[in-house]
Amino acid sequence: MIKIYWFLLNQFGDLQLFILSLFILLYSEQMAYQGFSDFQNQLLVLSNLQILLVDVIDSEYIVSETKKQGLFSKFTEIEIESNFLIYESFLQLLSRVSLLRPSNQKCIEIIKEILKELNLNHDLKSSFCETTIFCIFKKNKNLVLFLYEEGIIGFDIIKNEIIHSQKRDYMSFFLPEMQKYDPQLNRRYIHMFQLQGEMFNNEDDLNKFILSRSKGHSPEKIASIIRDDDLDAFISYETQRDNFKINEQINDNLIESNEDINNFSNGVSLIEYSMIFGSLNIFKYLWVKKAKIKSTSPKYSIIGRNYEIIQILEEESSMNFDINCLSKSIEYLYQDITDYLLGNHNFELTESLLYKISIPSIDFVNLYKILKDPSPTLENSNNEYFSGDLLKHDYNKEVFTEYISKNPMEYYIYVNFVVQQQFIDINAKCELVFFIIYSF
Repeated sequence: MIKIYWFLLNQFGDLQLFILSLFILLYSEQMAYQGFSDFQNQLLVLSNLQILLVDVIDSEYIVSETKKQGLFSKFTEIEIESNFLIYESFLQLLSRVSLLRPSNQKCIEIIKEILKELNLNHDLKSSFCETTIFCIFKKNKNLVLFLYEEGIIGFDIIKNEIIHSQKRDYMSFFLPEMQKYDPQLNRRYIHMFQLQGEMFNNEDDLNKFILSRSKGHSPEKIASIIRDDDLDAFISYETQRDNFKINEQINDNLIESNEDINNFSNGVSLIEYSMIFGSLNIFKYLWVKKAKIKSTSPKYSIIGRNYEIIQILEEESSMNFDINCLSKSIEYLYQDITDYLLGNHNFELTESLLYKISIPSIDFVNLYKILKDPSPTLENSNNEYFSGDLLKHDYNKEVFTEYISKNPMEYYIYVNFVVQQQFIDINAKCELVFFIIYSF
């Protein structure tokens, strides 16, 4: 019996690299995949759902309504509530996409309508325990609030997250609910997190905060002006402030859920913020005024998906659109931008790189394209991650256990396939199954 060496997880800290290496080994050994046909079919269904979902979100409003009904019909056609793997994976995709369209104001509203449809007609609440639903959507606080308001999850789940994670952003975001649900604990955490300045002195303050958090982005005035691409308001704001600096930052804030915007708590510059939201008028103004651009700035133009901004950076600066920009376009499910970059820049998009990007991005379209016909070229890839020597190391149980315990739900559909393989060490398999069960 062939033994799978879990050292890959120790080497890379990424389950997607391990799974890809598993497929390489299977192909190179010409072995039969256990349950691979079912796995392919599941990815095909999810690929079709992803195409429909992204099309609904990216379409104009009138067309979007018609396409949304098409997506709802698809739920009924495939009986999504009867297939846990498909249902859970689609929810993971839905959560992921909710963070990928910062400049699309209707994205969150569409996703809320989809969740309502799933709850009303496809047994969302009864198909999953509250903890599972919360864990899937917890990166988007706006959606967590919606799930609570719809009665899909209870506030105890949110309260436990605040208590156990000690996350200041969660405490701040849910201050109104915490005040109502547990005033004593609320006062203790306000003191602990030093939130005195964010307390609501009156109903007007409370309403302003609720309005700000419903938008899901920074409540700073300058941030709102940039998102609206209101150049007149921007110039007025600039002239009225004696200490205004063209290179100042939009700071990381407790309402924002997009990690690229928060930028590891460092925030982004004004011109980068204009790129993210595709605010062409303000971007051009800051560009003419020589706002500072960093080597990492072009990726923000990819997120904003404004071709004119991208072309200005390409033609009027020495900035390079590197492989990270290509990766960002794939991560944000912008197939048109990916095609544009591949057609206008000297990138080599290997299957191994595409796979590495697609799994954490929950990109079922590209995953299905790759896995429907496993390519022997993967085995001979020049990518350093896939050296055959790496398969010769012994299984490191502690590291594997640590990784899966930290990321037990994100790759459930893939892990479900992996544990079916007969040549996996039974002790490792049991350990993996334990963490899956523990998580759900």
